[in-house]
Amino acid sequence: MQTMREDAETILREAVAAAQPGRLVREALAAERLTGRIVLLAAGKAAWAMARAACACVPVRRGIVITKDGHLGGALPPLELAEAGHPVPDARAFAAARRALALTQGLTAEDTVLVLLSGGASALFELPLVPEARLRAITQRLLRSGADIAAMNAVRKRLSAV
Repeated sequence: MQTMREDAETILREAVAAAQPGRLVREALAAERLTGRIVLLAAGKAAWAMARAACACVPVRRGIVITKDGHLGGALPPLELAEAGHPVPDARAFAAARRALALTQGLTAEDTVLVLLSGGASALFELPLVPEARLRAITQRLLRSGADIAAMNAVRKRLSAV
């Protein structure tokens, strides 16, 4: 007979396993029929894990993974890999966003852009409509103020082309 602690540990392990990004992407893609050239754009702290699962499920032609420093798990051909600053976006995030948008050029209505976003994407996949230094300063002020992510994104979405 299991103790209450063992029951709680089992529930926790199963909940964590059910929320793994790779598993969720595989389940979602099993229900989809993607057509044409598939271009993958993945951004966020779980971007690499999501992209790896997607590449195992569908024939990705090209794409990019944009994630926080230290969150890459190795090469994912044919994808480009980019690390960038989080929670304050940096020049690498801006360059990666420009590259991601460039990867979608030349596509047709028959092609598919598969966008995978996880927590952190709002800082990592960023193309500012204001000077980059100003966006970074605004983000830093919002963080210091204790603003939650919903409040931060309410401000930042008006300052971004993404």
